[in-house]
Order: sequence, then C-alpha cells, then structure tokens
Amino acid sequence: MTLTVEEAKAILAPILASYDEWLAKGDVDGVSSLYSPDGVLVHKGNNCAHGRDQIKHALVPFAIPTESTASIILFLFLLAQTPFHITNHHYEATSDHIIFHAVFSSKVIATCAVFGGKFETIYRKEGDQWLIIFDEFQA
Repeated sequence: MTLTVEEAKAILAPILASYDEWLAKGDVDGVSSLYSPDGVLVHKGNNCAHGRDQIKHALVPFAIPTESTASIILFLFLLAQTPFHITNHHYEATSDHIIFHAVFSSKVIATCAVFGGKFETIYRKEGDQWLIIFDEFQA
C-alpha cells in the first residue's frame, strides 16, 4: 500500500526534528544513527561518505563547533540569527520508501548574507524504523 503525502510528512516530522536538534547540539553520533548502516551522504561537488562512521565524520563540519571542529561554514551557522527555512517541499512515497526534496536557506544577520541550497533524501523502512539510505545536498 502506497503512503499518502500526509502520511509521509507525519513519518518524517519527528525524524527531521531529531536531525535538526542533534546537528545543532553537535551530536553527530545521534545524527548518524538516523542513517542506514550502509547509507550514503553526498555533499555534491565536494565529497561522499558511505556507512555511519564515514557519515559521522562528514557531518562534523556542519555541527556546532567543539574544540575539535571549526570551519567557515560553522562560523556562518553560529552568526545566523534567523532559523533555517525549508521551502519547496516535495514528497514521494511507496509502502517502504520516502523521497523528500526541499530547499533550505538562512540569513546571517551580521553580514546580511543569505546562504542555502537544496537536498534530496531517500528513507527506507528497515524493520520498524525509517532510515536514510541516500542523502544528497548542495550548499
């Protein structure tokens, strides 16, 4: 039985909330647990990570910095005074897969710079969990 768009949104809402919360806290272990053990994360034009360990390491530059994580993009995230806005949502679903496309953006108040990009994420039902099997973003 194919999922409706509303069912797909309801399934993904808590997963997306956990992803955002954990990334904001710098919890790359938590975020990587949302991926299938053989999941793939693609930062289009930059790099690709396969499996939870590689994905965890690939996410470090996008997490809130600790003593061991620092980069320009982290600095931009910290200066952002407006939340990330997700627009142009598009859901496609079957009984065991959900594809989620969207555009994200935020504004850095200090510089008035706007940054963002687009992403496509594919979730697969594995047992009683929905896990990310493919996640591609372009910033």
